Amino acid sequence: MVGFRHILSSALVAGLIASGVAAPAWADSPTVRTFTSGELCSTSSDGLVTYDAGAITINIGKLDPAVTDVVIGSTAISGCAGFVTSLAWVGTHPLASLEVGMTAFYQSGVGTLTSVSFPAGLTALTIGDAAFAQTASVGSNTLASVTFPAGLATLDIGEAAFKQVADSGGNGLEAVEFPAGLSSLSIGNSAFQQSSGTTSNRLATVTFPESLSALSIGSYAFRQDADAGVNRLSAVNLRGTMTGLSIGVGAFFQYSRASDNALKSVSFPTGLTSLTIGEQAFGQSADLGTNALTAVSFPAGLTSLDIRDQAFWQWSGAASGAHSLAQIRFPGNLTTLVVGQDAFRQQGGAPEVLARVILDQTAARPGAKIMDIKTGAFDGGDPTWYWFGPDQTNLADAWNGTINGTFFTRPTLRGYRRLTFLTSSDVGPGTWYVYPGGGHTTTPQVPERIRFGTTDDWTVPELPSATRAGFSFGGWCPPPANQGLGRPVGPLCLANYAGEPFAVVSDGILLDARWTLLAPVITASSLAAGQVTYPYQATLPVSGAGTLACEVTAGSLPPGVTMTGCALAGTPTTSGSFSFTVTASNEADVSSQAFTVTIAAAKKFTKVYKPKIAGTARVGKTLKASVKTWKPKPTTVTWQWKRNGVAIPGATKSKYKLTKADKGKKITVTTVRTRLGYKSSSTSKSTSRVK
Repeated sequence: MVGFRHILSSALVAGLIASGVAAPAWADSPTVRTFTSGELCSTSSDGLVTYDAGAITINIGKLDPAVTDVVIGSTAISGCAGFVTSLAWVGTHPLASLEVGMTAFYQSGVGTLTSVSFPAGLTALTIGDAAFAQTASVGSNTLASVTFPAGLATLDIGEAAFKQVADSGGNGLEAVEFPAGLSSLSIGNSAFQQSSGTTSNRLATVTFPESLSALSIGSYAFRQDADAGVNRLSAVNLRGTMTGLSIGVGAFFQYSRASDNALKSVSFPTGLTSLTIGEQAFGQSADLGTNALTAVSFPAGLTSLDIRDQAFWQWSGAASGAHSLAQIRFPGNLTTLVVGQDAFRQQGGAPEVLARVILDQTAARPGAKIMDIKTGAFDGGDPTWYWFGPDQTNLADAWNGTINGTFFTRPTLRGYRRLTFLTSSDVGPGTWYVYPGGGHTTTPQVPERIRFGTTDDWTVPELPSATRAGFSFGGWCPPPANQGLGRPVGPLCLANYAGEPFAVVSDGILLDARWTLLAPVITASSLAAGQVTYPYQATLPVSGAGTLACEVTAGSLPPGVTMTGCALAGTPTTSGSFSFTVTASNEADVSSQAFTVTIAAAKKFTKVYKPKIAGTARVGKTLKASVKTWKPKPTTVTWQWKRNGVAIPGATKSKYKLTKADKGKKITVTTVRTRLGYKSSSTSKSTSRVK
């Protein structure tokens, strides 16, 4: 099985162009300014439009004061002498909305558009079908950045609006970031899809704001196709306050014919109660490479989860191609769970690694058929099913439903729980008492007799449990060094080893309780801001039992800041907004959360002076640097002498004795002066050539 391509055809684009876009009925309204008929292809006498060799700049400060809305029609650049290279906006004007018409800036044959921005102050932005799409039959597409203005409340992006197709080259779009404060976002089919013929796709990050209350993602919206290179989209962090979300067919699908796919983690808005994931929405296909997806977890509050066919399917055609998806976890409040055919299937390449599927269940729901699992849904690694729910729960009541197909006929269950699993296979309904080693019996056994041998040894009745009538939960401790699993233990264990993953019940039976460890919880999504040159510290809001570990699995920390354990520390060296995903783990599970840390720029000194050099520029002579006092007064001062602009090793004091190596060269000195929150440097004029 191989992946498939979904490319906006030239015929379809031609149809879009031929159909045109009629000017809105209100186009001549005093409050609307509509650009049509090549108006953006020449510099206007009133200064509203500047056209310079493909670079278009619109000065909204020149608009009539009554104008509140701007429309760029499909013919606005018709007649331009060459291709458009950029669209920029300057000036200030209280605009409410902007609409960019269908195919308005579409380019075919060669893509020269490098950047797109939109005017500040907008509250609504609509981008028509194929408005900024590029199809390059020869060479690469150059669109590297798309910037949406702060303050937007509504953003509607049409079909193939920013799609890039490069038949014999690559695509340049590296990141898509939607602004904070955005409440409604609609992304059309193939809106940011990239198809690369002979090189890689660059799209690495897609950032959604927490402010979203409505989100719609169309089919193939961010699909990545690379015939001869890699796909770089490594993390999808879907955020917002909405309770329902539907993700279109192939929305984040990656296909690499000759190399690797990068999608490693997927996270969903924490407040979701209903989620539908379309066919192949997060699928990955690598004919000759590897796929990176490692784990899938869903929000704890979900009550309805519909996962369509091949939604997380992974294919590797190479004999050595690796699979990484090792764990899937379903939340405990589901009333409907549908898992489509091959939804999590791992196929081809190296052996599949899907090891476990975890069912969280807070309460039984007698009579409710909530589970419908299709053929091959979890084919890959013969996963073990872990049950986290009330003791002595009948699984037919709690997760009643149907499991189809030959790939899922005899699930293995673990945990000290009595379970009944109803399948459509020859196994039929049955009650199993299951244990940490993976063994299960039709009669309960005490841990003293549970081993990895045959069931003939398991003859003792009734399994004690922390919640069974007549027993009380005694705490946590490891077994003493001289006692094996299931040996009686005394109170000394509780006093000295509290917090370890072993449960003790009051009758002295020691139970291996690693299965009771729940996943780590990241309790917040925001971190404190920092500033260049100020020491930065932040402890990640992670809670959980067991041994906690944290790592950055997508994006990057601010330069100068590192992670140790689950804490950040360091001195930022670069200002900006830095987005990254942290994955926390313990012995039971993993949990991921996207963070954004804003680092403010260093302050500027109010008085800065260039150093001066005194002395004779002659070999053997000593030069001396001096500078007036900057304001505010720096706390550290360093010097660096340079020869023809290249730093001289060891020459880091205010005086420098000229050597033979300096002869014929020009000498300068740079001073770097710092203060907490400040950072600046200044370089002197050069001397004459050293004699």
